[in-house]
Amino acid sequence: MSPCEALNHCPTLKRQAFVRWDLEAKRPLWEYKTRDVQYLLQGIADDNNLSSETLKHIKAFLSGVFTYAKNQGVIDGLNPVRDAMIPKKAATSEETYAASLEEVLAIMDVLGKAGEKKARAAVALVFFAGLRPGEARGAHWEDYDGKRLFVRRSIWRVWTTSPKTESSVKPVPVIEPLRSILVELREGDRNASTGPILRGPSGSPLDLVNLAERVVKPALLRCAVCKQREAKHAGACHDFQLDETLPKWHGWYSLRRGVATAVADLSNSLAAKGLLRHSSVSTTERHYIKDVPESTLQAMKQLETLCNECANHGQVKPN
Repeated sequence: MSPCEALNHCPTLKRQAFVRWDLEAKRPLWEYKTRDVQYLLQGIADDNNLSSETLKHIKAFLSGVFTYAKNQGVIDGLNPVRDAMIPKKAATSEETYAASLEEVLAIMDVLGKAGEKKARAAVALVFFAGLRPGEARGAHWEDYDGKRLFVRRSIWRVWTTSPKTESSVKPVPVIEPLRSILVELREGDRNASTGPILRGPSGSPLDLVNLAERVVKPALLRCAVCKQREAKHAGACHDFQLDETLPKWHGWYSLRRGVATAVADLSNSLAAKGLLRHSSVSTTERHYIKDVPESTLQAMKQLETLCNECANHGQVKPN
């Protein structure tokens, strides 16, 4: 489990699994059978409105606890968590959002006109290269050869790790408009040849959560009347009216889901899998489709053509 995943899941796990264990008088691990784990999961589901996905994470965590205990000689035999089932009455997971190509181009246009080149590059990296946010932070200039970007590291807060899975450590094709955006960004970065592509004034990788809150979201909150950002609208002689022509921000992963959907629509799930570097097509289809494989290269070329058509026909016109 990566540092990001551990911190994201541990509060829920501690609050739910460990509290339940305490209620059961801290029963020794070697006494647990599959039915006991099933009872534990059912109790967590009954006490809280957790989604089936969250319960799967809890089950995975519990399985890891018993696996570790088994390796330490605390328990013998099968892992009792393995055959435990997720409660059927678990809450339905919330629908995730996939940004469309038109929305992404509009966001990039707004950021570009605002002079926010690094924020625009961050959006382009996550969408057009299909990177996870941590991988975008970990992308270095020496990983980019002008045609491909080699994914070699992921950064979350202060931790640098290898990408999420072994299959994630693969190159991704770089198409327009990402290629031109990287050229412009590099020129503004004194033609840097090493170090983070997305770097702050100190040279450290940009915090994308902070970047979204500080730059991306405010840029999209614009008045329809005077075109001023909401944060600078206090002195206006009229009420702020949100410009509904601009897309809403749905987070960095909405961009990654968006390009998966776009590539799958243009080609197939296998092409999207190649771009996202998932270990299986089922992962791509289940979570993201709403050596670089040939199918991926062809789909990305089609996406590049579609971007050019959008620009030529003026489909994205934020002022």
